[in-house]
Amino acid sequence: MFVFCIYLIIINLAFLMLGALLYMYAGSLGIEIPVRTDELYPKIAFYHLDTLAGIFFILGLIASTYASSDSALTALTTSFCIDFLNFEKKQQHPDPYAPEQDKIAFAEATSAQQKRARTMVHLGFALVFIAIILFLNMFSGMAVISLIFKIAGYTYGPLLGLFSFGLFTKLQLHPWTLRIPRGDKRPIEIPAVLLLCILAPLLTWVVETSCKQWFDVGFLTILLNGLITFAGLWVMSYRETTEPEA
Repeated sequence: MFVFCIYLIIINLAFLMLGALLYMYAGSLGIEIPVRTDELYPKIAFYHLDTLAGIFFILGLIASTYASSDSALTALTTSFCIDFLNFEKKQQHPDPYAPEQDKIAFAEATSAQQKRARTMVHLGFALVFIAIILFLNMFSGMAVISLIFKIAGYTYGPLLGLFSFGLFTKLQLHPWTLRIPRGDKRPIEIPAVLLLCILAPLLTWVVETSCKQWFDVGFLTILLNGLITFAGLWVMSYRETTEPEA
């Protein structure tokens, strides 16, 4: 892990240097910087360099996109099939005393069904990815990387707070829940931690929008979000005490 961190620092520095050189090159040619800054490189590759540079740009873009999207699609498909479709539980024969031949036939039939289901789930997540890309392209005016960091500030903030609270404290959380009555039916119980993780991004958004006239929170939304989550967990916690032995 430590060696990997060193690699990441070197790679990030290399990309920062390449980005700075790209801006310097655009300035030397008098190229106007696009509003979406991630369009600068394709603009230079297609309109200010030769055809070979444009071909290499397309090949590099396809290679990097497939490398990241393939792993993400595989992880989402596996998680959905195991956690939601219960593939592992359905592979076992319902009758543990059934003949071995029946168990083998059941396993083969289940495997074929799960293979078709995995294919459909994989295609479904691919369509979701395409829909998200088209949506962001239509309604977002900022660079994709900036938008990703902005969204991550709201989605990863509660995770950061939960992880930090569990890692750096030994406090226990009260099992508080919000009960929503449903007449004669059993009331719906929502854990207080879940409500906190929903409320923290909303409070972060309120702080960011209300403080824009004084300062721009920017990418610090993830830190603010995590601090709000951490503070809320602190309020809902208690220190476990052990009674001394007689």
